[in-house]
Amino acid sequence: MPPVVSIIIPCYNSAATLSLAISSVIAQTYPNWECIIIDDGSSDDSPTVISPLHDQRIQYFKFNENRGRGAARQYGLEQANGEYLAMVDADDWIYPEKLERQIKIMESEPHAALVAGPLAITDGKNEIVGVRSGITVKTPYCLQYPSRSTIKPLFTHAPSMLRTEVVRKEGYSVNMKVGEDAEFLMRVIHHYPIAIMKDITYVYSEYSSAGASKSIMSLINENRALLQHFRRNSYAVARDCLLNLMKIPCIAAAFSLGLGNALVARRSRLPTLAEIEVFRAAKLTVGNTLEKYFSGRVR
Repeated sequence: MPPVVSIIIPCYNSAATLSLAISSVIAQTYPNWECIIIDDGSSDDSPTVISPLHDQRIQYFKFNENRGRGAARQYGLEQANGEYLAMVDADDWIYPEKLERQIKIMESEPHAALVAGPLAITDGKNEIVGVRSGITVKTPYCLQYPSRSTIKPLFTHAPSMLRTEVVRKEGYSVNMKVGEDAEFLMRVIHHYPIAIMKDITYVYSEYSSAGASKSIMSLINENRALLQHFRRNSYAVARDCLLNLMKIPCIAAAFSLGLGNALVARRSRLPTLAEIEVFRAAKLTVGNTLEKYFSGRVR
């Protein structure tokens, strides 16, 4: 029986965190999945993290050199057998119910290209400190229809579940080492309806990876992606590119003054008590799986 969901984990020198990402996949309440790990030319001991696993649902591929996330995602897509596609970055993790809940939404909305949702933002101790949600949803989920007036998506790629046939049609830009996810979404929201769910299912370790250079490069790459859509909506592209350029000196100044974490915090809202409780329950389940499969290993 072929897997219903293909989960792609691109990784690059992520031996310290990869076991947690994999554990969150193994801990899923929905069992019919395959996990495709694409090692993007790592020079650390990432392969030793996977070596003790004997789960046939987990596949490991390694590039001889670093090609970037766009190439890694596209290669993972080419290996995928599932009807749906999900992502987990190697330094992040997902709630145990993520696949089960998102599959139900995708089956209820057969015309939706993807279902996205908010991010739980964690600090260096893997505690929830914020929630990132570009679109406020009061019901379990809502539909957004193709946009002609905006280019930049108001949601992120990481927590999404996507229809594999749509991703195969659109593809990832293999020449983009970063920012390929935003560029992909810019195309998708122009052509397909999407579903946005209310609840968190994805954990993003933003504070452990945030830095001035990464934040600035993210804006530069977003501008490159935006410029590819200049003919579609020149005003929106020019506006968003200009705003990104204005943010660069502010980001550089904030990090140089030791205010980088404060800048990161401004991007999110505080979690509710209910969200904290759900996060801790998910963390406990994934943590128990981590202990079972990776006991004594670097996390």
